[in-house]
Amino acid sequence: MNELLAIIPARANSKRLPDKNLKLLYGKPLIAYSIEAAKLSKNISKIIVSTDSKKISSIALEYGAEVPFIRPEYLATDKATSIDVIKHAINEIEKSGKTFDNIILLQPTSPLRTSNDIDIATDLFFNKKADSVISIVEVSHRPEWYIRKNNQDKITYLLPKKIKKEEVNYLINGSIYIFKKKLILDKNTLLGEKTYGYVMPPERSVDIDTSFDFKIAQFMLDNSLDTTNKIF
Repeated sequence: MNELLAIIPARANSKRLPDKNLKLLYGKPLIAYSIEAAKLSKNISKIIVSTDSKKISSIALEYGAEVPFIRPEYLATDKATSIDVIKHAINEIEKSGKTFDNIILLQPTSPLRTSNDIDIATDLFFNKKADSVISIVEVSHRPEWYIRKNNQDKITYLLPKKIKKEEVNYLINGSIYIFKKKLILDKNTLLGEKTYGYVMPPERSVDIDTSFDFKIAQFMLDNSLDTTNKIF
């Protein structure tokens, strides 16, 4: 059965941009954008927010998500991984007797992701009978130019210089992760043997981690830029 559980993880303490999940973007809390996009998706059956914050919980409920539990403190630190948070959410949901074989993770820091992005990515997931589908964006710089600097300011190339110029390279943009529950529970990963990429344009691939990222999101909404979706 093609049912999808959407998990939106939103902890209270964010160091680089304080309270970023509640920060107002055109009068709406950042988390509201992901909830609204999920609600408009044709393939999502249930939307839950995993948070340690009563304030985030209240806003999530206001915008139509469910908050069936409060995330424990040990899963709201910098040391907690997304895998840990997802497993905890799955376990809590299954306590109620409802099970989902397929999960979609929507990070609230990707407010420019649309319901159409979600629908195309989820259709790809089901049509390909995939282990997972992850949203990606074409990199704007050649990866062979990437360098590593040590604490004495000495630099070395991060990657080999033998990358073919005609190759197109991509970066995970953090917007959409769709996966089989079995994959994460059995293998502790979101990358399986049958993992596909859903290509999003840079205009919708903003991942907000800093105040600069936030300003970029504001600029993109100001200009309402868009481009054609691609999948592969």
